[in-house]
Amino acid sequence: MSAPTHTPGPWLVHYERDAFDSAQSILKVTQGNTYDHPQGPLSLASVNVAAFAPHTDEALANAKLISAAPDLLAALDRLQAFPNDPRAHRQALDALTKARSYWTAKEDGE
Repeated sequence: MSAPTHTPGPWLVHYERDAFDSAQSILKVTQGNTYDHPQGPLSLASVNVAAFAPHTDEALANAKLISAAPDLLAALDRLQAFPNDPRAHRQALDALTKARSYWTAKEDGE
């Protein structure tokens, strides 16, 4: 297993909702909680909220799925390295369940 070449997690969703015009809302995925960095948080992805306005639930679910990537990759790496380890299977199942919950919340209108 080689060292990861992506930005390490956690990746967090930051949603700045515009109460007057949802198309103007800002939705980003950033690396951790790095607000103390002089240049602000490291933005990894932006979701085009305007494309979903006025219903932004799907955009938010998409951003949450993106933010789950480091956990999913770590679970897959562990599963590949230890295919017979029940803990690796549990970690993979937990990461998949968490990522799936973001999509389920969108389907349920949460």
